[in-house]
Amino acid sequence: LTLADAPLMSALAVLPRFAREARLAILAVIGVAVYFPALAAGLPLTGATPNGLLGRAARTLRLAR
Repeated sequence: LTLADAPLMSALAVLPRFAREARLAILAVIGVAVYFPALAAGLPLTGATPNGLLGRAARTLRLAR
């Protein structure tokens, strides 16, 4: 987002009104577009997928009995 902010600020400088609001909205969309794919890619790599967590919890509960 930091890398996109400066070019976005100069591109939106021609807007007479709502330039800051438009910049904020565009940065939010970019943030969502980067965050969720990174989350989806990172969870399986770390083994923190819900299925992995549920399976691990079930194995732990079976061992505790």
